[in-house]
Amino acid sequence: MSALLGLGLAGGVVSCALAQSEKEDESSKPGPAVEATITKAVKALYPGAAITKMSKNEDDGFYSYAVALTAAGGKVDAEVTSDGTVIKTTAEAAVKSFPPAAAAAITKTAAGAKITSASLTTAYAKVVLSDSTGDTQTIHVQKLPQPDVTYAVAVETDGKTGKFSVGADGTVVKAMKWKLASSEATKKE
Repeated sequence: MSALLGLGLAGGVVSCALAQSEKEDESSKPGPAVEATITKAVKALYPGAAITKMSKNEDDGFYSYAVALTAAGGKVDAEVTSDGTVIKTTAEAAVKSFPPAAAAAITKTAAGAKITSASLTTAYAKVVLSDSTGDTQTIHVQKLPQPDVTYAVAVETDGKTGKFSVGADGTVVKAMKWKLASSEATKKE
């Protein structure tokens, strides 16, 4: 799994076997040229990956593509623009593969709770909303000078689930947020 965390994975060919769901709207799928551009961008980060799904997302007027893939035996989700700019990737990971300071902070914060999943998110760009004159605003993607990596876990304890993330140095990036576990929420209805 730690091989998945690095970008220096062994070379290979990206298999573009996109999942075809009967319920999926065809307008959410990229055209052939955009699909090729997105595939090339994903291949640059994860050689040998198999793309399992690609669909268009819209968030307040910003359009990107959600790409699900498997690489080195693990699941990876990516957000990519139509021009091939990778905004971020989120890969399954093991806490023991995290930098020591991040793993220690996670262990301390999750004390007494069961860690149910762990992931590594790498941001390569950010979406920026710029103020313009009048009522119009522009949305653009700004590449980061270097990738920003965060380490996240989902935990469970006493009928609640929670999520939080830390940086490589152990600094909390997103504080713990708790909610009732779905089985507990169903019981209370």
